[in-house]
Amino acid sequence: SVHFFYISDLLNYVNGGNDAGIYTGATAVASTAGIEQLPPLRLAFFNFAEAWVFSFLPLLIEDKKRLPLPIVLFTWAGALGLTNAFLAPYLTARQFFIMKDGNGRSEQDGIVGAVNIIDIETSVKTNDDKNNCPKFIKISFGVISTLVVGYAALQATITTITSPNEWNEFFRLILEDRTYLAFSVDLVLFSIFQFFLLGQVCTSTLDTTDNDQDDDVLLFTNKKLPFLSLLTWLYE
Repeated sequence: SVHFFYISDLLNYVNGGNDAGIYTGATAVASTAGIEQLPPLRLAFFNFAEAWVFSFLPLLIEDKKRLPLPIVLFTWAGALGLTNAFLAPYLTARQFFIMKDGNGRSEQDGIVGAVNIIDIETSVKTNDDKNNCPKFIKISFGVISTLVVGYAALQATITTITSPNEWNEFFRLILEDRTYLAFSVDLVLFSIFQFFLLGQVCTSTLDTTDNDQDDDVLLFTNKKLPFLSLLTWLYE
């Protein structure tokens, strides 16, 4: 979609549109680039959801029990287009293969079966090295998500000040339009998925590093905040 990460606003600005693509009012307008602009509140809602699922990739990569990387990338790319329709089945499959392995860890090299303690410790060390997401990638994802959500927040704030009635229309759409309802449900599910995955990653981090007790408590406390905890983790 041209509305993904405000691409339409950027095109409008490049083509001489008004106010760097900041629109007010509840009615849709056409940009000078020939792209129909949706009301800003709807765009803010859409791009916040997209920025959130966009931020999941480094977390999915760093998950020590994840499925093979090609499956992770396919799931993430699909989630950007269809959100929860890809992410939920992936996590279900992840749990299925963990239980099937019987040792509590997914065997990413395809070997399934009983292993001794030495093999488990070696596997953990290998997976830890393989699954570490480079810090510059995490920070890059954090910066992009921050910019998108920050702009979305600006749009929502301007709308609240100039056209507060648009909130009524927005809530009506959530109740009556299945697309908006689905996005709303996705935000709830993203909170649950984020809490689960951050818990997995933080637990792995605590198992392999010597943190103070206060740091341990902070890690587990911070993962409870929807989106903000994930954003904080990306900058760590």
